Amino acid sequence: MNYFEIKDNTIDESVIHEIRPFLIEKWRKYMTIFIGIFMLFFALYGNTSSYDSVRVITAFGFPLFIFSIIQVIRMPIIAEKRMLQTLEAIHTGSYCCDISLTENGIKINNSSAEINYNYISRIVITERTIALFTKSNACLIIRKDGLEFKTYNQIVDFLHSICKNAKLIYK
Repeated sequence: MNYFEIKDNTIDESVIHEIRPFLIEKWRKYMTIFIGIFMLFFALYGNTSSYDSVRVITAFGFPLFIFSIIQVIRMPIIAEKRMLQTLEAIHTGSYCCDISLTENGIKINNSSAEINYNYISRIVITERTIALFTKSNACLIIRKDGLEFKTYNQIVDFLHSICKNAKLIYK
């Protein structure tokens, strides 16, 4: 039976900043870029039209293209700010918790509720963290600095084997 106990897992601003590129799913970024490029072509097509009313309507395409590019850049920053605001409001800047990884699920601070491994959609491994993202884009962060190298490798292997539907992403 695999069972891992992670004590004093402290989450702070530096850890959240490290996972920022992964806070927004890739499909959401690609969809926003696709819509922006579509609106750019829509604007260019409308500009060649001989009807003034079509030119006026399609003139909104170019600003929407610019807005979509700005939105793709800002989405992770906004998500990071939201996480930091929550962390500051609830936990005064940092949060320390104990995490138990069992065969059945993930428990935080010995609570009765468990996160089932079937809900994990992405496992992101960065320089200092292992971040587990659920299908609803909630995030559980495990810091590497509190783990021994052997334990770290065992945890990664365990999570990769038990989270069948999760993508493993290395940064």
